[in-house]
Amino acid sequence: NDFASEESLKAKVVLKRFKTFYASIKEFHPNVPVVYVSAKMSPSRKHLWKQFAESNRLIEKFLKNKKETYIDINKAMEDSNGNPRPELYLDDMLHMKKDGYLIWAKVMAPYLK
Repeated sequence: NDFASEESLKAKVVLKRFKTFYASIKEFHPNVPVVYVSAKMSPSRKHLWKQFAESNRLIEKFLKNKKETYIDINKAMEDSNGNPRPELYLDDMLHMKKDGYLIWAKVMAPYLK
């Protein structure tokens, strides 16, 4: 949503915002593990995919250095060409249908206690 409201936003700024958020979590809950779910590549926001991919990459690298968990939700939602499967989305091509959320649940299940 940051990119949608500020289309000129740079991935490094999103990473900086995430680092601030992460620091706040750790300040008050130092022993709580952080699990980040990647920004999804919604068809309606195709013009922002490059920014999403870069911010996802930067956040994944940051979390790896912190020994935290990054979940790439996009791979499970792609077709054979590497594009988001449109049938997983409502008519607005932004919000997901039930099948999209079922994919998320399956991908995230191994990380939940």
